[in-house]
Amino acid sequence: MAISSRKLWAFFILFGFFLPTVIVAQTQGFIYKPASTTEGRAILDPNSTGNVFINGISFFGLPELQKEPLSDPRTGASGGHTELIAGQDGSPAAFMYYDSNNEKVLFRIRLAGQSTASKGYSFLFNTAFESFGPRSANFTQTNPGFQFEVVLETGTGVTIYELDKNGITSETTLPGGENPYFQKAISDLTITGVTGFFYDFYVPLSALSGLLDPSQPFKAVATTITRAQSGITGTLSDIAGVDDRLYRNRTAALVSYIESVPAITLNDLQDGGSGFGNLVTAIPTARNPLEGETTLHGTSTEVDGTEITVRIYNGNGELQTTHTTSLIDNI
Repeated sequence: MAISSRKLWAFFILFGFFLPTVIVAQTQGFIYKPASTTEGRAILDPNSTGNVFINGISFFGLPELQKEPLSDPRTGASGGHTELIAGQDGSPAAFMYYDSNNEKVLFRIRLAGQSTASKGYSFLFNTAFESFGPRSANFTQTNPGFQFEVVLETGTGVTIYELDKNGITSETTLPGGENPYFQKAISDLTITGVTGFFYDFYVPLSALSGLLDPSQPFKAVATTITRAQSGITGTLSDIAGVDDRLYRNRTAALVSYIESVPAITLNDLQDGGSGFGNLVTAIPTARNPLEGETTLHGTSTEVDGTEITVRIYNGNGELQTTHTTSLIDNI
């Protein structure tokens, strides 16, 4: 059957219009929704490459208690835009970077899906370590001990919430909505074997004045939220670095994570920084009293091969001896 030249030209015009879009949209690292301002693009894509893998930013992955699993959100669809997901290469689902030259704190999460729906993507910060967890007088099920959080609230903006044990004490939303501080990109391959999505956003260090400075130690955990709001007062969907299905509630998961990760500073997350350290082992349990004993027996919840360092002190708090051993059958 003959095809008229008019129809043929129409075919090539349509094909030529759609083909580059399809090809580009599947390119790993492609920034398909850049920041809306010149400053935002300069921060999130400093080399103006349009691709997060060659734009000059070296994000540091947050520690994980285990590789971020699939299908573990507390709420929301599996494989959706609140599901954090690990890379096929084992890389984590949440990242941070400190741009010391421009004094900006950058955040990245990898998601299984993406959407224009209003959701929250939060990094919760603990800076007062003695005030965290069930042993602290400030502990509540509402807030186990976080001092502030930075939340990307899609459709609204980027908000910094100051917190106490009862919830939010103050909030500051950066001017201009979320678009000046936020970009979306195609991720690398995930554990599903297909690409996911990177949500990158940032806040000026000045917006954290009084909360965090470059040399101040902190611990952080990334979460997704079913609505565009605080993770402390809202409903968490997925917590990075844990299998949410293993914990009775979100507070137990948050405590387990924060008590297992080392403290870090923003200076450790700049170019040439050391990044996040190794996980902290759980405190082992001694089986017998030490008075008059020459052998100590105990157990630990850590995996076999974990090194356990035992320090023995006298009644005056003076160190008497130090011994390091490796676990075998949790003993």
